[in-house]
Amino acid sequence: MPIPDSFLDELVSRTDITELVGGYVRLTKKSGSSMFGLCPFHSEKTPSFSVNSEKQIYHCFGCGKGGGAIGFVREIENLPFRDAVEVLARKAGMTVPEEDGQVEAANRRKRIYELNRETARYFHSVLATPLGETARNYLVSRGISKESVTRFGIGVAPDTWSGLLDAMTKKGYSLPELIEAGLCRRGKKDGGAYDFFRNRLMFPVIDVQAML
Repeated sequence: MPIPDSFLDELVSRTDITELVGGYVRLTKKSGSSMFGLCPFHSEKTPSFSVNSEKQIYHCFGCGKGGGAIGFVREIENLPFRDAVEVLARKAGMTVPEEDGQVEAANRRKRIYELNRETARYFHSVLATPLGETARNYLVSRGISKESVTRFGIGVAPDTWSGLLDAMTKKGYSLPELIEAGLCRRGKKDGGAYDFFRNRLMFPVIDVQAML
């Protein structure tokens, strides 16, 4: 199911293209309802890139690129159409209608993000326990302060067979979810599950988009 035209029309009406473009381009010259700046899509010394607030369009008289708010985000961020709509929708406080099957996929993706967040907290907490003593000593030897450990959420995967698996199942996460997230694996011989990460320092990587 494509995104309804009515939603796109409302999204565009809620988007101030001059403000949007101004987040990427310094618009310094004004002529009527248009603002001008240096084109972000090609190299130039004289401003030929215009943004018309009344028509809600942009156009470069140098390279010929132009369009509306959605097209600008697609071009400047190199995004597919739906992703560009998602970016503008978040700015406008709107929720893009989900396509068939996407609701379930979005919920599953959210669940996996939450699982990874809980995992990062678990590894960080283990670092302060006797299981994390060797890792703590190593961090000290490398000159990494407690403040940095806290700031970056550094943790340690304990040298145990199923420490994470046990901790996450207690929180209500299933083994298939842990396997999908790449946190656990099944044994080839007996089919039993075990933690994928063991006896190593863990540095969480945060996806800012997922937090929006």
